[in-house]
Amino acid sequence: MAAQELQLKTPWIDIGGLAFGPEDAPPTLALHGWLDNAASFIPMAPHLKDRRLVALDLSGHGASGHRAPGMNYYFADYVPDMLAAADALGWETFDLIGHSLGGAVSTVLSAVAPERVRKLALIESLGPLVRDATKAPDNLIESIEQMKRSSLRVKRTYKDPEIAVKARFEVGDISEASARLLVTRNMQQVEGGYQWRSDPRLRQRSPISFTEDQVMAFVNRIACPTLLVRGTDSAFAEREWILTRQDAVKDLTVVDMPGHHHLHMESPDVVGKAISDFLDQ
Repeated sequence: MAAQELQLKTPWIDIGGLAFGPEDAPPTLALHGWLDNAASFIPMAPHLKDRRLVALDLSGHGASGHRAPGMNYYFADYVPDMLAAADALGWETFDLIGHSLGGAVSTVLSAVAPERVRKLALIESLGPLVRDATKAPDNLIESIEQMKRSSLRVKRTYKDPEIAVKARFEVGDISEASARLLVTRNMQQVEGGYQWRSDPRLRQRSPISFTEDQVMAFVNRIACPTLLVRGTDSAFAEREWILTRQDAVKDLTVVDMPGHHHLHMESPDVVGKAISDFLDQ
């Protein structure tokens, strides 16, 4: 299935993305994981063929704009970014698919804008990660230090993008073909070779994080039917707080299937069918 490049203008940042399927089909937004990009949904798109699937690049990722100098990537800011992108598409309501970080964003978005999300499908995610509230001063100190170091760092230039593909593949979890999809979208040609076009600040520690009580307040407000797809070979399902959050979602279906954290890229037919069946029923 051919992908169409999109560049959406919002009042404060440009959001890139890939669109699949006929424009008059049911609207579906897809949000990727941390340091991934919209290309992570290319393998699954053919299995959601009866939809207008728009996979967005989160701010600072892929073809999307970067925050202004001196600004951080606060988790909460992704939510208005994605709602503004939906506005730019002219979508008043839509189905929502999210993987990892994108699933955390989708969880919170569904809670604060329930009138806009018809159904929610999560892959290896159910709300943002949290940190111990008593560590907040230390987190802020580390974030400030990382900002200082980041401002002095020179971007690495790769003579051959295949070097970056190999490095991503060797991290594990995904195949070489999947790594190539992500890396290709996330690199740009410059004088002397290729550089990452994602914002280096994405790797910095967030100055402020949610507490578990705050996350639970969002999870408790999810009103739409929700699907959670988990990989049996991933560490995600083993986290104790996942069970507590699952119990708080009013209308939740949990599907476990073989796979690691990026199972939507490695088993796109199986994951795509599970999500398609859920959205269409």
